[in-house]
Amino acid sequence: MAKDAAGGPLAGFLWQVHLGLLRLLDMDDDQVLSLEAHDDLGVLSGAGVVTVMEQAKHTLAAGKLSLRSKSFWNAIGLWASKVAASNYLPSLILTTNRCASPQIAPLLETNGHATQQEIETLRDSLNDIASEYGNASLSHRYTAWLALDDSERQDLLKRVRVRDEPSLAGLTVHLERALGRAGVPRDRREEFRERLEGWYNACVRERLTHLGMTIRASEQKARLFSLYQGCSTAGLTFAHADLAVDLAALVKAGESGRTYYRQLELVGASEDLKLRSVDFFHKARMERQHLLANIVGLPELQAHEADLENAWQIERLDLARQSHTSKECEGLAVLFACLKLQSILRGSRVPIHLHVGTLHLMADGPDSPPRIGWHPAFVGQLADQVTP
Repeated sequence: MAKDAAGGPLAGFLWQVHLGLLRLLDMDDDQVLSLEAHDDLGVLSGAGVVTVMEQAKHTLAAGKLSLRSKSFWNAIGLWASKVAASNYLPSLILTTNRCASPQIAPLLETNGHATQQEIETLRDSLNDIASEYGNASLSHRYTAWLALDDSERQDLLKRVRVRDEPSLAGLTVHLERALGRAGVPRDRREEFRERLEGWYNACVRERLTHLGMTIRASEQKARLFSLYQGCSTAGLTFAHADLAVDLAALVKAGESGRTYYRQLELVGASEDLKLRSVDFFHKARMERQHLLANIVGLPELQAHEADLENAWQIERLDLARQSHTSKECEGLAVLFACLKLQSILRGSRVPIHLHVGTLHLMADGPDSPPRIGWHPAFVGQLADQVTP
């Protein structure tokens, strides 16, 4: 019996810790995760404002989460006491591995926001339960709830969402799905999850004190990127170098209206150069899709683009110091200097169709203006070409 009693709290704490990693994977870079500080879990903005307070309620016992459940009242009562103390509450999340009873349904995250009538019904039900003081161990929670006035109780309930997560073992699937959203290829997700869990658990061991701990989402992103960089180069194959592209059909279909094609026209590129650029542009798009689906992660391609953008800046500034017969000639010189560069992806030299095609993808957008360009005044020149 003692062993079973100990298993529940241990599983609950491990579940809470791993929920933190799951939350980190979906947070913005400037956000901060707290553990056992502002709540079981908390999310802070870059300015240090608590925007989310989350109660993690795990159980090994069977049964549903109801309005009378101890875990429900421990969360509601705690939040009610915080309202009384500060008159401020952020978004409130009650995460559980138990199915919710029909009474809880209006608060389920998957059901959207509760209506005013549903909020009032919930408030009245909780008022009745708290007034009964049916569970002596929850008396302080009932008291905290009853200490609020009706408008405060309604406001609290409007902020509450109940989130359903699987038990401890089931979180593995959710973590690997989150890694998929972060751009990790399917065949690498188990490896990345295990390594990321090892790093995260070490952070918890080193930082957790009686005041809790915090960890920035940017730290997790940096660690994930280091995992990408540390991947073996084995299996990095390029598939679309020899793929046939119907250049004439593409140009006829309106390729000349694309931003990267207009950038080529701004510097007086030859017809042969424009056709080769169309070829590489589309081969690179297909190559990148192949790589993302099978081999590399999105952060790796983004890092490759950042390297190219930095190289473009260097070439552009260097050539701007030299004399040219025209701005078009200067732009053409920048273009050729960038085309002749070599770029690296996961330790492998990037083939020319992907290197050149990625440059044109960056010159195409979707940013407005695009990230790179060839003509010294490409931003203004492109804007002038737009028909009012």
